This record gives sequence, structure tokens and C-alpha cells, in this order.
Amino acid sequence: MIAAAFDHWDIRAIDPNVYKHAVVADKVQGPDGIWRSVDRKTVHAATIIVSELCDSVLADEVARRLPVRCSHRDRGPRRNPVFEIDDIDDAVLAHFSVCSEQIRCAEQDWAAKFVADHGREPTRVETTKARQYLARTIRPPKTVRPLAELLTEWANHARALTGAARTSRPGPTRAVRARAALHDIGPDVRAMMKDQLLAEVSAKRSVWTTWNPATEALRASKPLRMA
Repeated sequence: MIAAAFDHWDIRAIDPNVYKHAVVADKVQGPDGIWRSVDRKTVHAATIIVSELCDSVLADEVARRLPVRCSHRDRGPRRNPVFEIDDIDDAVLAHFSVCSEQIRCAEQDWAAKFVADHGREPTRVETTKARQYLARTIRPPKTVRPLAELLTEWANHARALTGAARTSRPGPTRAVRARAALHDIGPDVRAMMKDQLLAEVSAKRSVWTTWNPATEALRASKPLRMA
């Protein structure tokens, strides 16, 4: 299978946001040399678990390089908690989340109209689809800027918000969690994670696929930093 990955450092509102776009070819070459098509629906169904895995690996790499730790932060009803670095406070995150705030405001207007039209609150699925649509409709045109220029601008904004000096290297406010290897995760922790993922899948879905419990397993294990 062939795929091309493109690194991105920001989103259209010039908020810092590290992510990848991966273009996957739906053709594979077998041992006999013949090219065949793969089931696109199966590949597409794996996007969420791949995204969760990418977040976990990124958190591991950040923890290897910097004395920080991450945890989940609540984002309100009908939305999954987001995994953020603990020592970056909400005010700084809000400053660098212009696009998210624009979508949130548009979502509130949409939800109010939905209730007025349907006489009920929107479901989680309806809200997710609405957010995806709103994100596409309100986003500004693309602006390509050099990474060095963006880093300088973001650093200046962060220093203005926090009062940190250019040469300062603030450490974590809590002890950094030690990284673990797979054999360090005991049976009690594994049992707790299993119960958590089953509870999450059961609460969200009446029908499961292989990807659903696997995705919840990654979410349950995300607070663990792996060596």
C-alpha cells in the first residue's frame, strides 16, 4: 500500500496545530505483481483509531523531549475530552484557539436553531456532523507562511500572555510521570482499562466494529507515557 503524508503546523486561522494529512492510494500490489483495489470503506473506518494512535505517539515523543505531562480536559457536552499539556493554562490555549472559538460560537447558534426547529436537543452524532460542516463553511482562505515566521509570532504572543522571558525555561508544576514499558502495566491496570473501554463503547454505540473498542483502548491508555 502506498501513502503520502504531509506535515502541517497551523490551521487557517494561523493557530498552532501540528497534524498530518495522509493520502492513501486504494491500490495494492500483490506477490504476483498484479495491482488490485482495496475496500475503501474499511480503510476509511480506521481513520479515528489512527488519529488516536498518532496523538498518543506524539505525547510520548513530547514527554521524551520536555519535562511535561498531559491529561484530558473537558470540552463540554457531546464532545470528547481533549488531551493537552497540563502546564499550558486555559487562557493560553484560548488565545491560540481562534478557529475553535469561531466554530463553538457557530455551533451554539446552530444548536439553538435546531432546538427551535425540532423541539429537542441534538444528538452527539448530529452535533459532530454539524461541527464538521461549520468548520468547512466558516474557515478563511489558506495562507502559507514559513514555519520560522510562525514560531516567532507564536512565541512573542506566548511571552506576552505569560510574562515569561525569552531565555526562561519553565519546568512542570508537578512531578513528571515516569515512562512505562508494556510489561510495567500490571493486571489491575489492564482490567481497569478494559472496563473503561467497554463502558465507553456501550454508552456510545449499540453496534460495534473492531475499530470501536480498539479506539477506546487507545483513549483509555493515553495518560500512560510509554518508553
